[in-house]
Amino acid sequence: MLKKRQKFNIGKLAELAGLNIQTIRFYENIGLLPEPSRSKSQYRLYDDEYLDHVNFIKNSQELGFTLEEIKDLVQVKFQDCALGKDVKALVQEKIEKINCQLEALKSQKKFLEKLNSNCNGKMPVDECPILDSLKKEPKHCC
Repeated sequence: MLKKRQKFNIGKLAELAGLNIQTIRFYENIGLLPEPSRSKSQYRLYDDEYLDHVNFIKNSQELGFTLEEIKDLVQVKFQDCALGKDVKALVQEKIEKINCQLEALKSQKKFLEKLNSNCNGKMPVDECPILDSLKKEPKHCC
């Protein structure tokens, strides 16, 4: 026998998910959450599937996925013909972006360490080699 899904309002969904109501509405407005059913008095009605979906969004964000990237994951998740390789491709793309960001951070750190070593900290600010170097054309990363 099928268990009837418990329905709850947006406040309860927000509470269960550890978010505020505005965040739930925002997710709906940008298309991350499908429009829920409504009660006779037009209140939004959610169930456990919505809670799972909100947790999916939150966990994806914690892993560094942007909202646009999460939209891509959601689209794949709900495509009938999608396969695991489609999800894997999106994750691989994210890994490549993270690797690029890591390389950029390493480069930034190396540059800052060089700037720091060029300054003895004893000269007037208007003669500071760090500030002078920062006036020059920026280095471009990823």
